[in-house]
Amino acid sequence: SICIGFERQIETRFNLALKPNADATEINGLAENPDAGLLLRQLGLETLPINNPGNGRLQLRASGNGTKGFVGSASLSAARVDVVREGKVSGAIEAPDLRGTLRLRSHDASHFLRLVGFGLPDLSTTLPIEMGADLTFAKDVIALDQLSGLVAGSFLNGALRADRREGIAHWSGRLKTDRLGLPMLAMLSLGPMPSPPRGAVWSEQKFAPGLVETPPLRIEMTIGEFDLADNIVARDAQFALRLEP
Repeated sequence: SICIGFERQIETRFNLALKPNADATEINGLAENPDAGLLLRQLGLETLPINNPGNGRLQLRASGNGTKGFVGSASLSAARVDVVREGKVSGAIEAPDLRGTLRLRSHDASHFLRLVGFGLPDLSTTLPIEMGADLTFAKDVIALDQLSGLVAGSFLNGALRADRREGIAHWSGRLKTDRLGLPMLAMLSLGPMPSPPRGAVWSEQKFAPGLVETPPLRIEMTIGEFDLADNIVARDAQFALRLEP
């Protein structure tokens, strides 16, 4: 059992158990911190110093060896978001090869998004998510295949892929969803859209500062109902969404 202190004297408690067998080693690990933001920072994620982010917990179970790889699961609970990865890990530590499944569930992921700097402009907005996908992480490629689930009550499926070139992840893929709004897409790079005056479709005010620094991406979108503005809806919309810094 190891205890490591971090900022503000809040400790992350680690417990690691190794049980060697004839041709494999069983690994059980647990890391906990009463401040989820500090635990995420120790895991390499940048977080904002928001108040009361809740507890953070990382659990690992695996069995195998360095030659054939390890099979098991890793689960992370932080800021009301639960992420579970199951499958096989092989290769060197500096260049691991991960293949398996990834599941994400949250009654309201907006707290986690604010913690990592991707907050929604309306603090009263909730974001329930329940998603699953086949995950491949190998060399400079991340692939999410058979992506399927619910985001804010809308069904979403498709596939995403990130190719790292010159140290930058370039995302591509295809997504299909029941409903999405143009203001939400515009907010990704332009910032929140000001409300238009009564009787007008668009506001003449400037966009608020953007909250998200998006990576380069190009995604083929298919949307059952695409909200362009109040009372203006495009049905069975298909287009390519491209975002760049």
